[in-house]
Amino acid sequence: MERRAFSRKYLRIKPDIPVIGTIGILRVGRRQTKSRQAKVRIIDISPGGARFATVLKFPVDPEVVLQLTVTLGGASYYMEGTIVNRSGSGDKVYEYGFCFTKPEIRLKSVLMPIFAKSVNMHNRYIIVISPNDSSFSK
Repeated sequence: MERRAFSRKYLRIKPDIPVIGTIGILRVGRRQTKSRQAKVRIIDISPGGARFATVLKFPVDPEVVLQLTVTLGGASYYMEGTIVNRSGSGDKVYEYGFCFTKPEIRLKSVLMPIFAKSVNMHNRYIIVISPNDSSFSK
Protein backbone atom coordinates (compact mmCIF):
# COMPACT_ATOMS: atom_id res chain seq x y z
CA MET A 1 0.00 0.00 0.00
CA GLU A 2 1.29 3.44 -0.94
CA ARG A 3 1.69 6.06 1.79
CA ARG A 4 1.17 9.69 0.90
CA ALA A 5 1.86 12.85 2.85
CA PHE A 6 -0.94 15.37 2.58
CA SER A 7 -0.35 19.05 3.15
CA ARG A 8 -4.00 20.09 3.31
CA LYS A 9 -5.35 21.08 6.68
CA TYR A 10 -8.96 20.37 5.59
CA LEU A 11 -10.40 17.65 3.39
CA ARG A 12 -11.99 19.07 0.23
CA ILE A 13 -15.47 17.87 -0.68
CA LYS A 14 -16.47 17.51 -4.33
CA PRO A 15 -20.24 18.11 -4.65
CA ASP A 16 -22.21 15.46 -6.57
CA ILE A 17 -24.52 18.12 -8.00
CA PRO A 18 -23.31 21.36 -9.62
CA VAL A 19 -22.83 24.15 -7.07
CA ILE A 20 -22.77 27.72 -8.32
CA GLY A 21 -21.35 30.58 -6.29
CA THR A 22 -20.42 34.18 -6.91
CA ILE A 23 -17.11 35.92 -6.55
CA GLY A 24 -16.06 39.55 -6.51
CA ILE A 25 -13.00 41.62 -5.65
CA LEU A 26 -13.15 43.37 -2.24
CA ARG A 27 -9.66 44.89 -1.89
CA VAL A 28 -6.52 45.47 -3.86
CA GLY A 29 -3.73 46.10 -1.38
CA ARG A 30 -5.12 48.56 1.18
CA ARG A 31 -7.62 50.07 -1.24
CA GLN A 32 -11.23 48.93 -0.79
CA THR A 33 -13.09 48.24 -4.00
CA LYS A 34 -16.43 46.75 -4.90
CA SER A 35 -16.46 44.85 -8.16
CA ARG A 36 -19.45 43.22 -9.77
CA GLN A 37 -20.17 39.65 -8.73
CA ALA A 38 -19.43 36.91 -11.26
CA LYS A 39 -20.86 33.39 -11.25
CA VAL A 40 -18.41 30.53 -10.69
CA ARG A 41 -18.78 26.75 -10.59
CA ILE A 42 -17.52 25.22 -7.35
CA ILE A 43 -15.34 22.18 -8.09
CA ASP A 44 -14.55 21.34 -4.48
CA ILE A 45 -14.76 23.07 -1.12
CA SER A 46 -13.56 22.78 2.48
CA PRO A 47 -13.70 24.97 5.59
CA GLY A 48 -10.28 26.34 4.55
CA GLY A 49 -10.68 26.94 0.83
CA ALA A 50 -12.25 26.03 -2.47
CA ARG A 51 -11.48 25.32 -6.08
CA PHE A 52 -13.70 26.99 -8.64
CA ALA A 53 -13.95 27.39 -12.43
CA THR A 54 -14.86 30.42 -14.51
CA VAL A 55 -14.14 32.01 -17.88
CA LEU A 56 -12.82 35.11 -16.09
CA LYS A 57 -9.13 35.61 -15.50
CA PHE A 58 -8.27 36.70 -11.94
CA PRO A 59 -4.75 37.56 -10.75
CA VAL A 60 -2.84 35.17 -8.50
CA ASP A 61 -1.79 37.88 -6.06
CA PRO A 62 -1.97 37.91 -2.24
CA GLU A 63 -2.77 41.66 -2.40
CA VAL A 64 -6.07 40.95 -4.21
CA VAL A 65 -8.74 39.92 -1.69
CA LEU A 66 -11.93 38.39 -3.05
CA GLN A 67 -15.24 37.31 -1.56
CA LEU A 68 -16.74 33.96 -2.50
CA THR A 69 -20.44 33.46 -1.76
CA VAL A 70 -21.90 29.94 -1.74
CA THR A 71 -25.27 28.60 -0.62
CA LEU A 72 -25.19 25.07 0.82
CA GLY A 73 -27.83 23.33 2.88
CA GLY A 74 -30.07 26.40 2.75
CA ALA A 75 -27.46 28.70 4.33
CA SER A 76 -25.31 31.29 2.58
CA TYR A 77 -21.60 31.54 3.34
CA TYR A 78 -19.46 34.60 2.58
CA MET A 79 -15.75 33.78 2.61
CA GLU A 80 -12.92 36.25 2.02
CA GLY A 81 -9.62 35.02 0.68
CA THR A 82 -7.01 35.07 -2.03
CA ILE A 83 -6.33 33.07 -5.13
CA VAL A 84 -3.29 30.88 -4.62
CA ASN A 85 -3.11 29.20 -8.03
CA ARG A 86 -4.66 29.21 -11.47
CA SER A 87 -4.70 26.68 -14.28
CA GLY A 88 -6.22 27.07 -17.70
CA SER A 89 -7.63 24.66 -20.21
CA GLY A 90 -7.99 24.79 -23.97
CA ASP A 91 -11.61 25.93 -23.80
CA LYS A 92 -10.69 29.19 -22.01
CA VAL A 93 -12.04 28.04 -18.65
CA TYR A 94 -9.76 28.76 -15.72
CA GLU A 95 -9.62 26.78 -12.48
CA TYR A 96 -8.57 28.60 -9.32
CA GLY A 97 -7.38 27.52 -5.90
CA PHE A 98 -8.95 29.91 -3.38
CA CYS A 99 -7.68 30.03 0.21
CA PHE A 100 -9.98 31.57 2.81
CA THR A 101 -8.48 34.28 5.02
CA LYS A 102 -10.17 32.66 8.05
CA PRO A 103 -11.47 29.07 8.08
CA GLU A 104 -15.26 28.88 7.82
CA ILE A 105 -15.90 26.37 10.60
CA ARG A 106 -19.72 26.63 10.21
CA LEU A 107 -19.24 25.15 6.75
CA LYS A 108 -17.78 21.98 8.27
CA SER A 109 -21.15 20.87 9.68
CA VAL A 110 -22.74 21.13 6.21
CA LEU A 111 -19.86 19.43 4.38
CA MET A 112 -19.57 16.37 6.64
CA PRO A 113 -22.91 14.79 5.58
CA ILE A 114 -22.08 15.51 1.91
CA PHE A 115 -18.73 13.79 2.37
CA ALA A 116 -20.29 10.79 4.17
CA LYS A 117 -22.87 10.38 1.40
CA SER A 118 -20.13 10.53 -1.26
CA VAL A 119 -18.00 7.92 0.52
CA ASN A 120 -20.95 5.53 0.83
CA MET A 121 -22.10 6.12 -2.75
CA HIS A 122 -18.70 5.39 -4.26
CA ASN A 123 -17.93 2.49 -1.89
CA ARG A 124 -14.75 4.16 -0.63
CA TYR A 125 -12.85 3.43 2.56
CA ILE A 126 -10.84 5.92 4.57
CA ILE A 127 -8.19 4.93 7.07
CA VAL A 128 -7.08 7.64 9.45
CA ILE A 129 -3.77 7.19 11.25
CA SER A 130 -2.84 9.54 14.06
CA PRO A 131 0.73 10.89 13.76
CA ASN A 132 1.04 10.28 17.53
CA ASP A 133 0.20 6.61 17.13
CA SER A 134 3.23 4.42 17.93
CA SER A 135 2.58 2.28 14.83
CA PHE A 136 2.93 5.36 12.60
CA SER A 137 6.39 5.74 11.06
CA LYS A 138 7.53 8.24 8.50
